[in-house]
Amino acid sequence: MKKVLKWIGIILAVIIALSSCYCAFVYISTEMRMNKSYKRRGRKRGCPTDASSIEYGKHVATIRDCINCHEPDLEASCY
Repeated sequence: MKKVLKWIGIILAVIIALSSCYCAFVYISTEMRMNKSYKRRGRKRGCPTDASSIEYGKHVATIRDCINCHEPDLEASCY
């Protein structure tokens, strides 16, 4: 009977150790992914200023109902 209890204890200890290692691995890998930073490459992009682009932007803002949440002139949302 003591031998059976000993083996059950060993098996439970191994299961607990493996599950602890797995939890630590998942925690560390998700923390590394969440804290990863990316360098932004490329040229700086600005807002188009020609008349056709401005009219198209107004059209899109109207049909998608952006004016309800943003300012009516929508200039503040351009960066």
